[in-house]
Order: sequence, then structure tokens, then C-alpha cells
Amino acid sequence: MSSCIQRVHDSLLLSTLSLFLMTFSTGIQAADDVVVVLEVFSVHKQEGGNEAFRPAERAQPGDVLEYRATYRNRGSAAARKLEATLPVPAGNIAYIADSARPQAVLASLDGQRFDAPPLKRTVKQADGRQQVETVPAAEYRFLRWKLGDLPAGASTTVVSRMRVAPLEAQAAAVQGGKQ
Repeated sequence: MSSCIQRVHDSLLLSTLSLFLMTFSTGIQAADDVVVVLEVFSVHKQEGGNEAFRPAERAQPGDVLEYRATYRNRGSAAARKLEATLPVPAGNIAYIADSARPQAVLASLDGQRFDAPPLKRTVKQADGRQQVETVPAAEYRFLRWKLGDLPAGASTTVVSRMRVAPLEAQAAAVQGGKQ
């Protein structure tokens, strides 16, 4: 089971990278001139509280991954209305609240409707009343940054952290919630 879950992690890591590279958009023809470089690092605490970063070639349960996407405009004109969208794979990787930089990030549960975190939802109670509750950041499936205009020759980077689910949670997901 452990090697199976490791393969799932590796697959999710690669899928996330691929999806991320495909989901940025701009509002003008200069989109072809914008190049995205995505890097994923494993975050490790060192003595004294400092953090160390290593390229995340493999992900282990409980690991914190930092995604860094750098958008570089190689064109001769500004890329206008640039947006970056990062999908968060369901079930095995969870967004860590307040880890996005720039902090002006939008989040979504479905990839269609984006709002500023914390997201809210209305839940019908047993007695029929409607109650608004905060959606846990671990349930966010997409993050989006409205980067605005990117001048010719300029670059900008977006960053977010995710946590790989513990083995117990993954096993429950694989087995359809059966323990």
C-alpha cells in the first residue's frame, strides 16, 4: 500500500505541475510571449527555526511543498490582465491557509467561482435553517492570482504551500472511506 500511495503522490505532483502550466491566461495577444517556470520545493525546518528548501522530486505524507511559479514576459509589449491559476489536487494535497504570496489570492472549490479567502458556504441544518460556515482551506481546489499587466522583459512570481495528506487519510480515500 505504501508504494502504491507513493506512486499516487508522484503522479499528483506531476499532474499538478502540468495543470498549472496549462491554466494561466492573459487578455491579449502577448500571451505567447509569457513563459512560466514552475518549481516545487520540499520545506524543512532546521534548528533555530529557519527553513531549508530542496527540490521536491518525491513527496512523502506530511511533507510541506512550496510551489513557485515565475512568469516572465519575453515579448516586446506588456502582457495585460495576466492571471495565474493553481489547481490543488483533491484528496491528497491540501492548501495551507495564508501561505499564498502575493497575499491577494482568490480561492475556489470548483474552478469556476473564485472569491477572497476565507471561503464561506451555506449549509442547511437538520431543523431547516440555513447557516453560513467557513470552508476549511484544505478543501480549496484552485488558487488564482490576478497579476495585472506584466511589462516587456519583466517577471513576477506567485508562491503557495501545500501539505501532503497523512497515509491514514490517503488509505481511507483509496478505500472509499472504508477502514
